[in-house]
Amino acid sequence: AKREAAKLLAQSTLKERQTILRAKDGVMQEILERARKELERQPMDRNQIEPLLNEALEALVTDGTVRLFVAPKDSEAVREFIQTRDELKEKIVEVTEQDMMGGIIAETADGMISIDNSFERRLAMLIPKILPEIGKKLFGG
Repeated sequence: AKREAAKLLAQSTLKERQTILRAKDGVMQEILERARKELERQPMDRNQIEPLLNEALEALVTDGTVRLFVAPKDSEAVREFIQTRDELKEKIVEVTEQDMMGGIIAETADGMISIDNSFERRLAMLIPKILPEIGKKLFGG
């Protein structure tokens, strides 16, 4: 009888832990979803465009022309930024709107090399690093 009671206690403790873990995971997923929605909603400004664009162009290492893909909400700001720089006006031949949260995808004119600096890609790379930190701040430990 003692073994059965211990077994039942262990099972209920395990179920409680699983319930708590599911609740914590739900909170974390809600935070990530809110971050995604905020990234989708907020248009980029010059302070965001410049480093993303410079990073993408440096990574492309091409002397040829480049095409950019941006979210519709960012299209005008990116085009305006390009017009402020002569070297960009010559290098970037096309800015195309694409369904994305934000950021910039740059590719060579022939499409052979692409640098994905979209918010989706950057967030996907960041999540494994920040989730443990978020968990510690929210739940201690």
